Amino acid sequence: QGLMAMAILPPAAPWELTLRPLDFAEHAGWPWVTDAKRELRRAARFDDTHLARLCDSLRFLPRSSVDLRKGDRPVTHDTLPHYQLTQQAPQSLLRIFIARAADLMAVSLPKVHLARHSKGAVTACFRLDEVIRLPAGVKPSSCVREFVQIHAEYQPQLGCSARQGGGGGSVHVILAPTDARILIEHGWAEWRPGADEAHPLVLLYAPRDGAELEFCLRVLDASRQFMVSSDCV
Repeated sequence: QGLMAMAILPPAAPWELTLRPLDFAEHAGWPWVTDAKRELRRAARFDDTHLARLCDSLRFLPRSSVDLRKGDRPVTHDTLPHYQLTQQAPQSLLRIFIARAADLMAVSLPKVHLARHSKGAVTACFRLDEVIRLPAGVKPSSCVREFVQIHAEYQPQLGCSARQGGGGGSVHVILAPTDARILIEHGWAEWRPGADEAHPLVLLYAPRDGAELEFCLRVLDASRQFMVSSDCV
């Protein structure tokens, strides 16, 4: 009965043009544009917070360098686990993305290192070393130090399991609040469920081609610069 009610909702969401909604009926986080999804895509969600005011001058992605993302946003969960279900990176591009990201993070060795590889939803994770100070105002916790998580391929047949990927090439990444807002405004990302005023964590959508790969690497570099910024003061 609930499924039938969903099926007769008016076709208001842009992703409906390229997706059969019932393909994802059994997945948590129904992909209609719900109130929860609107909140995750509200760029100004954490503007009036202590961290946003504290980091107002920290910008590692100039607004002029961020173009609008082409096409519709991908389908994503609006609850945890926060997977990207469509528009995943091709496997060949994902392999290049991981290798280039590792080279990029190596610039900050030993402050930043590869924490783990090929574990469940995550195919590569980069972590800020425990001896490095977190940016002022950022929540002091172990999970925050894992500031970049590149996801493995999402495979519908696996359902919600420990082996399920989070959406090939999508990235949970911590950014300076201003950078996070710019990405969300321009259609490149959304807040992760569980992000809060001291944990500016977004889901960066997977690169679909070489040009988007280069842009996503710039975003990861902006994250790296933000995370080591307190240690550079």
